[in-house]
Amino acid sequence: FDLKNMTQVYHLRTLSIIYIQHTAIIRFSQFLQLNNDMDEKCKQILEKLLIVHILKLFEEYIGILFEGNYIKNIDINQWIQIRLLDLCYELRNEILALVDVFAPPDHILNSVLGNYNGQVYEAIHKMIHSNKQTFITPLWLKKDLIEKSKL
Repeated sequence: FDLKNMTQVYHLRTLSIIYIQHTAIIRFSQFLQLNNDMDEKCKQILEKLLIVHILKLFEEYIGILFEGNYIKNIDINQWIQIRLLDLCYELRNEILALVDVFAPPDHILNSVLGNYNGQVYEAIHKMIHSNKQTFITPLWLKKDLIEKSKL
């Protein structure tokens, strides 16, 4: 009896997670459909991101879907991966705008080129000069070139 209850709880955990994800997808889709004052380009980008999210969930649960005979086409996984790559290619031009939406600090992106103030060269100069290892001659270079030099 306990084993049966534990098994049901285990499967209900997966089912409840999928149900919550399904609800989030439905609500976001309804938000996109009902929001008429949203910019059309923004809506297209959000729709593409929604499709990316859905395909990633399909990829995550593909084993469960095959096991339950919900999917019988064995090429579906390859199609999902190709479609994800296509969507990423389509979203590549909007990546800066998408990063700006979340507005993480530049040190999290680990990029001086993503500096929000537009002063790229000053940021690169500051980054180079703030690293203590930048102007130190490596040990292998000292041993091979400087100490072994016959000049």
